[in-house]
Amino acid sequence: MDSLKLVELIARIDAALAADRPVDATRLVLSNLGRIADPMPLKEWAARILVDEDRRDAARDILEDASRHWARRGHPARSLAALCRLENLDGDVDPLYELFTELYRAGSDALDPTARHASLDPGDDLDLDGSDGPKVRIDDCLDRLIEACSTDAADADPAGLPPMPLLSQMPRDALDATIRRLALWTGDALAPLMEAGQVPNLLVWTVTPDITLGETDPTYRLPSGSLIGLGGFTRPKRGLPEDVVARHGSEALMLGTSDIDALDDEFPTYRERIEHLAGHAFMGALMERHGLFQAIPADRRRDLLGAFDGIELDADTRLIEQDGRSPGLFLMIEGSADMVRRDEDWEITIETLEPGDVFGEIGIVSERPPQADIIINEPSRLLFLPEGQFDATAADFPTLAKYTVKLAQRRLEDVASTVSGTDLSEISED
Repeated sequence: MDSLKLVELIARIDAALAADRPVDATRLVLSNLGRIADPMPLKEWAARILVDEDRRDAARDILEDASRHWARRGHPARSLAALCRLENLDGDVDPLYELFTELYRAGSDALDPTARHASLDPGDDLDLDGSDGPKVRIDDCLDRLIEACSTDAADADPAGLPPMPLLSQMPRDALDATIRRLALWTGDALAPLMEAGQVPNLLVWTVTPDITLGETDPTYRLPSGSLIGLGGFTRPKRGLPEDVVARHGSEALMLGTSDIDALDDEFPTYRERIEHLAGHAFMGALMERHGLFQAIPADRRRDLLGAFDGIELDADTRLIEQDGRSPGLFLMIEGSADMVRRDEDWEITIETLEPGDVFGEIGIVSERPPQADIIINEPSRLLFLPEGQFDATAADFPTLAKYTVKLAQRRLEDVASTVSGTDLSEISED
């Protein structure tokens, strides 16, 4: 991840441009090009200065070099952002689109699913005061800037590149059509990119690493290439847990609803692919954070997940019957269900089960039958481990048995507490 000092340097360059001080902005770039292992972020700012000063040919050369460099070095979001800027300058973009699709398409030999973005941390040796100095002509500064940025980046043959979320699951033709529809968005100071609770209707990939979850804490800066908005494509759709906030100059790539609809018309499984990725992302987070999986070594969590079957149920399905027999262990993925305790003259909803909740455990690990009905509220998707397979799976994953026993004990206590704490005399018998 970029260091905060590099973010501060870029903010100062941006502020100089906003104040119509192109000489100061140019000096900041020139004084730091040799201080950073990968100077490309500063070269891209040089391109912006050159565009503002009507040196568009030189800016196109830099952006072409930047797009190729970032693609081959494993920063795909940055590559596409440079490509968008080049296209806005009427540059020759087709060879760069072809390079990107070759490297980042599904099945590319250059990709490594376990790879991470190469660090752009420049260390602490940055000159944040490079704008000080005697007055000089802007044309002289621009000539020096063009000369300093004229050397092409020397990149080895690309290999071990990190995939770009969603895009790297697409074949060449779908990927090419998608990246040609991406729009580059630039934020204002503390611009709300998305609000907490909002159900997204577009997909957003971060470019700069200064977009945050929440407004103030830099600990939650999203890395370049993060994908936001998948919750709008799950069933049911999910709102965002926190505000997504951009700083002045923050960049993101956006794919809007109309573009997704057009791509779905062109590629009939396009939206289905997004929904599949959304579900896959949810399952990845589930295995990382859910108590059912946390005590299991990371390299074995998917084995436990594979022991479960996926099922889909309609609303009003009575999945488990009180005092009957539990068919197995369930994990709610999408949808909801009510846990309803009933007697001859009354019934009470003990708990509403939501995505992430586990149930069905009492009839499996205790001598007592299920203590309540489980009734599906809406079309739902669940993971299901049949009762007959529980013992063998628990023998392979001992923490599964421990988790299930503790859950059964807690739920029996909850049932007793809920029933005894309710004034049943006030419940109508109608």
